[in-house]
Amino acid sequence: MQLGRTIFQGFLRSRGETIMQWVANSIVSFGAFALLIVGIYLAILDRSAPTIIAVLGTGFLFVVLLLLAKFKRFKGFGFEAEMWEEKQKEAAALVEDLKQELQRLSTARGSLVRGKTEEITNKLMAFGGTEFDCAFARNSGEQADFWWLLQPALTAAGWKNVPWRYGQWVGGGSQGGRPETGEAAATNVEIHLHPEQQDTLKPAASALISALNDVGIDARYYDFNIYNDNRSALHIAIGEKHSLMAEKLSGSTASTT
Repeated sequence: MQLGRTIFQGFLRSRGETIMQWVANSIVSFGAFALLIVGIYLAILDRSAPTIIAVLGTGFLFVVLLLLAKFKRFKGFGFEAEMWEEKQKEAAALVEDLKQELQRLSTARGSLVRGKTEEITNKLMAFGGTEFDCAFARNSGEQADFWWLLQPALTAAGWKNVPWRYGQWVGGGSQGGRPETGEAAATNVEIHLHPEQQDTLKPAASALISALNDVGIDARYYDFNIYNDNRSALHIAIGEKHSLMAEKLSGSTASTT
């Protein structure tokens, strides 16, 4: 009698786990399908590549989670199930990172600067007199709007905006009578210094990078590899926003090896 009751209770637990597994799989399947459809729809509308990649990547991750869930059911319980629980936590963290990355890629940098210009200015005032110029893609309204809002924050700190210079020529673009900007291919926000000015301008460059990072804008220092003859200026090259997930994933992999 006791044996029969134990078997019956085990059967009920098994059925309950099966139902819960089915519900979880259904939710993940629906999420994956929805995200894949959204990604295809954005591709048809010819939206930006980073946004499409982020959406499709999230959908693909949901598919992987669904397959892993089925793998657990085939393998059963014990040590391998405990390993799955750890992987589940890692996968949940990765999904959260993907959500944050999608938010970053879909947020215009101008909106991150708006209302924060005084904060940026205060962090740069210690380096008043620093000369700077800027280049960005001519066909990007997002980059132009970002620079329109950022430039006054730098000049308010006592920084001096100079034209982007190609040899004897200056950059051909100007916003509202401001010094001419150039055009350069860049990723996120790149800060370049001429080799002769490394020691002099590196502290100011670090302060600018930190101020931008603090408001959620990815900015980094790069070795000098742009066409600009303003040797005494700090060069700001603004480019398309690119995903940082590859670096995060490679860093995570390195930390576990």
